[in-house]
Amino acid sequence: MSARLMDVSKERSEILDWLCSETWPHHGNEHLSPQQAGELIDQHFSPASDGIEFWIVEDGVDHVGMVRIFDLDDIDDGTPLIDLRVRASKRNIGIGTWAVRWLTNYAFTNWPNLNRLGGTTRSDNIAMRKVFQHCSYQKEGRFRQGWPGSDGHIHDTLFYSILRQDWATGTITPVRWDEEP
Repeated sequence: MSARLMDVSKERSEILDWLCSETWPHHGNEHLSPQQAGELIDQHFSPASDGIEFWIVEDGVDHVGMVRIFDLDDIDDGTPLIDLRVRASKRNIGIGTWAVRWLTNYAFTNWPNLNRLGGTTRSDNIAMRKVFQHCSYQKEGRFRQGWPGSDGHIHDTLFYSILRQDWATGTITPVRWDEEP
């Protein structure tokens, strides 16, 4: 398994086709039309955006998945976020765990000022919740009814993060939930 930097300006049509060819049951829109995928690329994958995108490559085959880090303007004082999409035929076999570990190592290695890296998922996305747990991310928050689904149901949003010190030491700093007055 490896990752390859996307060249969004040269690969725009490939990215668009890839996004439209799959179902994304735990993202905001399960089935992206070409127009919706184009808007997603223009808003979030463009060179002017504050993110970096990578193809996940397995056995030399690109497009097994994609992983991206965004909100890079938060490196010094906030929490950049990750996004992961894996082709349906390749889900639940460890690619997501590999990708999140890889991106976590990439981020902490390349940005020495980065203290936290985070991600969100819907509460019904059990696979992604397990990925975060396997990658030593700690659940820090639950936003009730924060993520509308394509089916009209509003799901809870879960927030996970990993601290640089936990990444460096292989530990998990527990969340302090007992501070309520």
